[in-house]
Amino acid sequence: MNKIYKLFLLVLILVLSHHSLFSQKRFSFIKQDINVVINDSKKICSGITAFKKNDLINMGIITGSTVLLFSVDRDLKQFSQNHKSSQNDKIFNFDSFYGNSYTAGLALGIYGAGLIVKDRNIRRTGLKSMEAFVYSGMVTTVLKILIGRRRPYGGENPLFFKPFQTESIYKSLPSGHTTVSFAVSTVIAKSVESPLWKVFWYSSAGMVGASRIYHNAHWASDVFLGGIIGYTVADFLVKTGNNSNNEYGIIKKISPAIDSNGIGIKLSF
Repeated sequence: MNKIYKLFLLVLILVLSHHSLFSQKRFSFIKQDINVVINDSKKICSGITAFKKNDLINMGIITGSTVLLFSVDRDLKQFSQNHKSSQNDKIFNFDSFYGNSYTAGLALGIYGAGLIVKDRNIRRTGLKSMEAFVYSGMVTTVLKILIGRRRPYGGENPLFFKPFQTESIYKSLPSGHTTVSFAVSTVIAKSVESPLWKVFWYSSAGMVGASRIYHNAHWASDVFLGGIIGYTVADFLVKTGNNSNNEYGIIKKISPAIDSNGIGIKLSF
């Protein structure tokens, strides 16, 4: 958490150092965004307490799929550990810079950039990314403690559970790195209507999950459930924002642009 606080302070300093930040318009942006966060929190709480039939069915499918993956967890663990190499160490290094506090810094940085350039879509993407990081992380943290599954480096049995423990070794299910990486990636991916853009962000989140398995920190079923949680929370937040009277715009196309001033990108809203 200290890293997150430091990143937050860094972004805040960068934003506040901008010569024209202290404008009434930017303060109105921040006030508006605080209201968005409050409203989103209310909607998430109401959504948790107001289950519908389809919600229960979907939850059952997700739970059942996770349990089914228990049967292959040990085989996938052995496969990943049998393919250790210096080259693979480099490939599966995503979890060292994505899916952790740096991901929170990315979300904060996007929001700060949106404030500086006064762009509603960038601001919205950063705000929703931060919300997705926090809310999905909270869900995962609670489940980790309640379930108490032992991590794969603690033993060969994927069905060893010891609920209500504080030790990290018993916080395997679901994968926290995978959860927040999919949460933030989903928000960013949905901000631009570009197949390549979406593939990049979802693939990045997927590589985090694969890295957690490769590093023997999580079972495959941990990664699966973490990805589902991250995507679901982010998708809910994005849809909530899109239904707020078109408060924010959405980028429809991103393409390269070249003119007399140099090379850049062109955004179509």
